[in-house]
Amino acid sequence: MVQWIHAVLRNALESAAREEIIARNVAKLVRVPAPRYKINRGLTAQQAKATLRAAEGNRLYALYVLALFLGLRRGELLGLRWQDVDLDRAKLEVVQTLQRVGGSLRLVPPKTDDSARTVPLPPVCVDALHEHRKRQFAERSEAWPDWEDHVLVFPSRRGTPIEPDNLRRSWSEIRERAGLGPTRFHDLAIPASRSCSILERRRMLYRRSSATPALRSQ
Repeated sequence: MVQWIHAVLRNALESAAREEIIARNVAKLVRVPAPRYKINRGLTAQQAKATLRAAEGNRLYALYVLALFLGLRRGELLGLRWQDVDLDRAKLEVVQTLQRVGGSLRLVPPKTDDSARTVPLPPVCVDALHEHRKRQFAERSEAWPDWEDHVLVFPSRRGTPIEPDNLRRSWSEIRERAGLGPTRFHDLAIPASRSCSILERRRMLYRRSSATPALRSQ
């Protein structure tokens, strides 16, 4: 929590300094302790590694990186827009989710005030999103003029919101290759009992993301 508050304050003061409202961003002078996270949201370290190996080459590889490393929920990931992501400042904002309302998919505000939040992005997530955006540009060119631009980070191959059932099928294939049994996608966002430091998680994820995943059909 301390790290999250510091990141939000640092970003706010940086904007104020850029607008010359304040002389400098004093939050940059503050040292905060490295956070400790639960092992990737319900998975052991070995299971998390296996999941990333199984997801390599999948067009939604970056989605699984964010789910594992940040614990974002399915609706938050599928509702994420590029305008909510700042790769230069290494942060994203959760301001809407994709939900089925009255039989149709809709982008709606988070259910609670706590769910709407700013999330600092570790370098591994920034790298994965950079590569994902490159692949999305290629997909958009291939689909043109049938591409429907909803500026979503994780859309379908035509730019439209992804049906949750399609993500469920993608996850079923990945968990089978990873040998995870009946693990649900939702379980990726549930803290496990064993913990490790963020540095350990970064090393684990960097090894999986060091090679650019090849685009694979889904």
